[in-house]
Amino acid sequence: MYAQMDDILDRLTPKNFHQSMKVVSAFTIDTEEKLKGFIDRIYKNAIEYPTYADVYAKVCHHHQLMGLKVPGVTVPFRKLLLNRCQKGFEKDNSKILKEKQRELDAITEKEDRQRLREELEETKAEGQRELLCNIKFMCELFKLKMIMEAVMHNCIVKLLKNGDNGSLEGLCTLLFTIGKDLEDSQEAEPRMDQHYRQIVVIIKKKRTSPRIRYMLRDAMDLRGLNLEKNKDN
Repeated sequence: MYAQMDDILDRLTPKNFHQSMKVVSAFTIDTEEKLKGFIDRIYKNAIEYPTYADVYAKVCHHHQLMGLKVPGVTVPFRKLLLNRCQKGFEKDNSKILKEKQRELDAITEKEDRQRLREELEETKAEGQRELLCNIKFMCELFKLKMIMEAVMHNCIVKLLKNGDNGSLEGLCTLLFTIGKDLEDSQEAEPRMDQHYRQIVVIIKKKRTSPRIRYMLRDAMDLRGLNLEKNKDN
């Protein structure tokens, strides 16, 4: 089952979505292990192919609407999906990075140092790519009401608290993707005001890279434009 499922998910596009869902819906998912395996495969593809994050989010939405239930499994599909997304969001590579840095510091040979330096940078880049893809997927799930607003606000709080360049780039990705959606209600506006006040402080401190500061300013400018449009309407 998993091999066929992987093949379908790898080939999934907006054009073949409905036909593919007919095939996937016919799979026998009758244990918690199979359900988690199904979710893991959707998540893996969403991270590997971020261009189609919206399509993989629709796969989840489709099965939520179909009322996918597994005998003996009390945790609903959406909760297991959220757990998987949060696990990816909270993934911490700091121990791996510190270990590689220690190895690099201990090496004296020029060629070995170059190799380890490249490995370290590659690990950093891969971790950042995973974070951005994870955020993109969660945003697409949020648009389909598969993830609640409170969860996305918690993500913003964590990214602001981390405050490093990678986290702030992830924050900008989130705001560019669903910032406007998070302000659809009057109740949400004060909380968004609070987030953006923190962004202003971060920009003024100039402890981040110029690229990240430009991205943060772009996020603020986009918010200003969206608020003006809302007033006009």
